[in-house]
This record gives sequence, structure tokens and C-alpha cells, in this order.
Amino acid sequence: MAMVIKLNAPETTVQAGEFKAKCLELMDRVAETGGAIVITKRGRPIARLVPVEPPARSIFGCAEGLLEITGSLELPRDRRPSVRKERSALLTDALLASGAKPRPAKKRAP
Repeated sequence: MAMVIKLNAPETTVQAGEFKAKCLELMDRVAETGGAIVITKRGRPIARLVPVEPPARSIFGCAEGLLEITGSLELPRDRRPSVRKERSALLTDALLASGAKPRPAKKRAP
């Protein structure tokens, strides 16, 4: 029994006995053509041989070699903004604007 697989056929049907006899050849054809093969047993489909999709490209490392960092990313300690003090001032301003009374500040142990 001769088997013909069209190159642009999306799916081809093969009986299980024929698949067993020509397994490696069929796997090569699927890899080359990209078409699927449905394997049947007594006329009922039991399996599908499909080509493997290439793995998705990871986003990690995709910009490697595109950027160059020169100098330090951190500001010197004397030029860093005091984020804690800025947040505290913003919160105090918001509370005062809402009519709330501020509590006296706690003294910290040295």
C-alpha cells in the first residue's frame, strides 16, 4: 500500500499498522512539511502526530548588549532625597487639610 502525503495538506490519515511500519519516515515528513498526521485504528482516530512548536522566546536578556551603563546608578549619599521626610511632610499636610489634629511626635531612643 503506497502512502502519499501532500506537502501543503493540513492533516493526513494513516492506519496504525502503516504508522508502525513507517514511523521514522512519517516523523521526518511531519517535521519537514509542518502538517499533522492522524493515526487511526479500525477507522477510528486514536492519535495525532504534529510538529513541535519552537519554544517562545524569553523576555529575560532580550536587550542584552543594547544598553551601556556608564557611571553609578546611585546618587552619592549627600545628594539623595530624603524620601521618608518627604512622605511624612505630605501626610502631615494631608491630615491638616482634612481637619485632623496631629499627635505629638514620639521621642526615639538613641
